[in-house]
Amino acid sequence: MFDSTIEKYGVDVVLKKRTVTGEDEYGHPTVSYSESSVKAVVHVPSRKDYESMVKELGVLGRKILIFVFPSTVDVSELDIIVYDNKEYVVRRVEKIHYKGSVVAVKAWGLSSE
Repeated sequence: MFDSTIEKYGVDVVLKKRTVTGEDEYGHPTVSYSESSVKAVVHVPSRKDYESMVKELGVLGRKILIFVFPSTVDVSELDIIVYDNKEYVVRRVEKIHYKGSVVAVKAWGLSSE
């Protein structure tokens, strides 16, 4: 139900899945990204939603968007979403439930600029 609505009315975004591939000489993780094109409904958060994200350090002054994906999309924190030629780092992921089933995935993206 929701998946078909997102597929019909959503926009194309690029999801860059983050994978830790090892460590550098200082012990920091090295990562690689695999890209896929997916559909998402994109919207600006409400004031209440925005204020819940502003509690994190460094968030104020950055653009926040909410991306709603079909239930089959695997998105995680620190993945990157490319929308309108801008990159958004996923900071929070919530599964949307309806009648006991996951019907969509909501990801909060913080602009990298």
